[in-house]
Amino acid sequence: MAGFGQRYLITLNRYKWLALAAFATCAGVAVVIGWQREPLPKYLAFGSLTANRPPVTFSATASQIQQQGTQLTVELLLADDVIKAVAEALKSNPTDIRKWAQLGQATNGINVIYRDDDAERAKAIASALMQGMIQKSLLINRARLKAVVETTQKRQVEVKKSLDDAQKKLAESNQPAERQSLEQQVANQQALYEKVQAALSDAEAAQAEIASSLGVARPPEVFPNKAPNPFLVISGIGILAGFALSATSILIVTFFVKNPQADAFREKLLTAYRHRCPLTGADADLALEAVTIEPKMGAVKATNGLILRADVKKLFEAQLLAIDPKTLKVLIAPELSKTIYNELVGKPLQLPTDKASRPSIEALAAHYRRCAWVAADGGAVKDKTD
Repeated sequence: MAGFGQRYLITLNRYKWLALAAFATCAGVAVVIGWQREPLPKYLAFGSLTANRPPVTFSATASQIQQQGTQLTVELLLADDVIKAVAEALKSNPTDIRKWAQLGQATNGINVIYRDDDAERAKAIASALMQGMIQKSLLINRARLKAVVETTQKRQVEVKKSLDDAQKKLAESNQPAERQSLEQQVANQQALYEKVQAALSDAEAAQAEIASSLGVARPPEVFPNKAPNPFLVISGIGILAGFALSATSILIVTFFVKNPQADAFREKLLTAYRHRCPLTGADADLALEAVTIEPKMGAVKATNGLILRADVKKLFEAQLLAIDPKTLKVLIAPELSKTIYNELVGKPLQLPTDKASRPSIEALAAHYRRCAWVAADGGAVKDKTD
């Protein structure tokens, strides 16, 4: 993990321009967007509408339309005609009204919110919007009722014609079997006509009972607007996103971009140890990996590294295998004593012929001390030849 952290810092130092560019882009875009956002007005007027419960209605049609009217959408309630009527009544800008008006679904109705820098104007516009929505609901209900009446009247004419035709055929028929069938047809048409007539009467009665499906549940009240400044919020998010993008971009580069320094370090170690693991004797380059003995000293000089077989390298980095700085022999953690790695215990580290490339005793000692199991020489698996 320390090795990766070191690689990350090296990559950051090399590609700091990329990190700065990513941060500047995110932060700059956020600042521009935040600057363009208009600050929220100082006051907020809040009121609510609920389903209107008119006096007892005797018309099923009226009750049905009233119920349908409670399902109105935001688009209908804040339609252009409502906004225009409120703007004309209060001599306000319709664009501003649409911009700062907000509707929200509540458990028992609709919340109406309006923001303005003037508290009285905010309350007046919110109240006018609520009354406009109530009136809009009434107009919609009346339009629906009118459509029902017209449809029922048209249906009544069609059914009356069918009844008259059936009665005429019955009057002209002299065949008993045919008359029996026609009598049944007349009876069915008569029943249907009476049903349509009843529906028409109900719809016409609803004209006197129809009302708005909405009513005021809570008159508008004005509160100070405590919402945070959008410029600060957006800018803050952009700065955080910039830091995240910078860190992520360097992380990606660390993973996927080849590190020339690491390659040079490995080549030094391969040359120093003659392309052979000094602990196992493995001599296949593809199986050998460079390991930094003391991460703080960096992967630069051969004296701070070893070239080990990949599995042995992992144990060394995990501090489950160490080199005794006094004897330069292998020690392993107790949990490895029953594994094949027990064969490495006591093996001497094969040193490079070039003394300048031999591992630093101080670095080996630092790694040795980090292995908790060798504290006070009490937990190590000793040289099996001792």
